[in-house]
Amino acid sequence: MKSSMKKFISFALVAAMSLAMSVPGFAVGDELAVSFPQKAYKVKAAYVTGINDYGTNLTSDSDSNMHNINLENNFSVKEENNDLNISGKIGDQDFNVYGTANSVNENENVIYYNAECSNTNYKILNLTYESNISQSPIYFKKYYQQNPDVTTMLKLYLKPTNTAKKNYIIIEVFGYKLNDVQSIKSSVKGNPQPDRWNVKEFKDISTGKNQDVNIKSINQNTYTETKTFYNLGLTETHTLTYRIHMDTENMPKGGTGTQKLRITVTGKTISVPGAPNYNSSDSSALHIDSVNVKAASIPNTAFFSCSIDGNVHGGSGSFSASIGASFGPLSVSYNIPSSFTNAGKVDINDTFTGYENGVSGKYVRSTSSKMDSSYHLTEIDDYYEVIFTTRDYGNVSKSGTFKAQWDMGFINYAISQKWSTSKSLSTSMSVK
Repeated sequence: MKSSMKKFISFALVAAMSLAMSVPGFAVGDELAVSFPQKAYKVKAAYVTGINDYGTNLTSDSDSNMHNINLENNFSVKEENNDLNISGKIGDQDFNVYGTANSVNENENVIYYNAECSNTNYKILNLTYESNISQSPIYFKKYYQQNPDVTTMLKLYLKPTNTAKKNYIIIEVFGYKLNDVQSIKSSVKGNPQPDRWNVKEFKDISTGKNQDVNIKSINQNTYTETKTFYNLGLTETHTLTYRIHMDTENMPKGGTGTQKLRITVTGKTISVPGAPNYNSSDSSALHIDSVNVKAASIPNTAFFSCSIDGNVHGGSGSFSASIGASFGPLSVSYNIPSSFTNAGKVDINDTFTGYENGVSGKYVRSTSSKMDSSYHLTEIDDYYEVIFTTRDYGNVSKSGTFKAQWDMGFINYAISQKWSTSKSLSTSMSVK
């Protein structure tokens, strides 16, 4: 952590719990009011045990698995620029948390902090400063219902690392006022938001897929992948919408034609009904992790060359794709096979011309172009496009169906959870 971050904020969290977190008994005490010149806070803290894999039993301070932590002595805050340094003690364990503001949410009511903890017994899950908290997920709901005029909050969520169980320390500081909040928001506005802590900790409670639009006149379909998670008793749904698009042309006898096949990320959202502070109109934890574009030509034609284009993230060096080939007789209708022969590789600024046609009467009737595995489609307007050129070898008029398939892998980037699907398009094409 940079030396500029080593400013001092201290608070003592004194609870009768052992280092192993094996004893559920805590000193009883719901809250502590800590007053400073022109400031007053309500510090609420709890040790919550036995949370399931989906987080559905982590909802509020009414849960039976919640044990109050009695905060005593003092709670003081000193700030400098974008940095926070929190020093405290849980049981007999001292720790320091260093945080730097790194992003702000869409409606600018939540400031996210990158944070580290000096004590390896604790992992930091979340450090945020939140305004208009009636629009945020809150754990200490009973307290907030009794104090609805409170509008700001500092959240610090920790996870003990000395157990494999899903146990958490929830700290919510009601009424805390951050200094120079507008300056901090301005300095981090536009930075990507971090992955949500609950999406990293819990499995999704539901998964959805749907086809949004089918516009046959321009050979495109749009689909949406969704995953829904629990967030302190609320549902949080992440979406990724993508479009597959095929643009083909007929070819003259003995000539060539171009077929462009593209996949584009057209939308990403997060929706948390009841907590619009956590909504997003342009981000989610869902990414397209892999793409393999496949195609099959009409009779009397074969694939002649291939190039790629894209707006992608990840990887290093030149963006590239692996090319596969499937050989068959020229005159028959041909389907996209389940496997391909490795034909080579193409970089984004080159054209692949390694298809071998007419050898022993075999032609490249189907091909594939698989995006390099180190690259991903993560943001709106990211795309991967393959430009195939087919050539007529029959020199007669002929019509047929050009077939295309997109094999896609998706990922919940927060926890590297992966799944896949395939989509297809086809269109009539002719040699004239």
